[in-house]
Amino acid sequence: NIDVMMIAMNISEGKNPSPLVVMNGHFYPENFDAFLEKHDKENEFSKEKFATYNLYVNEKEKIAFSPIGKEVLVAGEKEEVKEWIRKKTDNYKNPKWENEITRLLSQTRYADGSWMIGNPEFIHDKMNLNSNELKKLKGLEALERGVASFKVTNKMQFHSIGIFNDAEKAKLFQDAFKGFLAVIKLSMSEDREAIDLVNKINTQSKQKTIEVELEYTIEEFKKLQAMKKKRMKKWTKEMKSI
Repeated sequence: NIDVMMIAMNISEGKNPSPLVVMNGHFYPENFDAFLEKHDKENEFSKEKFATYNLYVNEKEKIAFSPIGKEVLVAGEKEEVKEWIRKKTDNYKNPKWENEITRLLSQTRYADGSWMIGNPEFIHDKMNLNSNELKKLKGLEALERGVASFKVTNKMQFHSIGIFNDAEKAKLFQDAFKGFLAVIKLSMSEDREAIDLVNKINTQSKQKTIEVELEYTIEEFKKLQAMKKKRMKKWTKEMKSI
């Protein structure tokens, strides 16, 4: 009964990610009590009222869900769900961010598939903490917004856009990303098939924007997964021998 699922993720340094899931579809709020009575044998969920909505809470796991009418279901950490309901009740609007999302979605190639919009402030926070790993990707501190989308049919298609605040740093990031791919290919120098698959990852730049795209058949994607497992086993074996 789910038509659209949206996930917002709060990623902060030193904290576990706290996803908030909002689903649009066709739900039957009047059936939730009977469903939990039948399936929640340990009585882990309790029901409470918040605003005008029923909030089903698992205090042990600190998670909750709430049907909002018959077309929306929101779930996540209890306080995150309550905050979402509170803003809905207050008819909260953020025109600046809503306009930004609309603008970014207009650039999303596979809007009819799955897509993600990212605010990279947490990356900047890590870089301010002198993360050597992230600093290897030169220009990353200039990344302002990121949007990615993918679609799976008889092939897997992926497209992402990084929007930077400086054209020179955007080009720096692209060069660093190409260098990263070159290192991967060098590590696979004995495997021509794997290199051909990596070569399918394309990147291009236009002023302050960097795009990354790839397209694999399902068979190629399965080969890539198998190669990854094979290399992980080899790497684990090598590490144990050290």
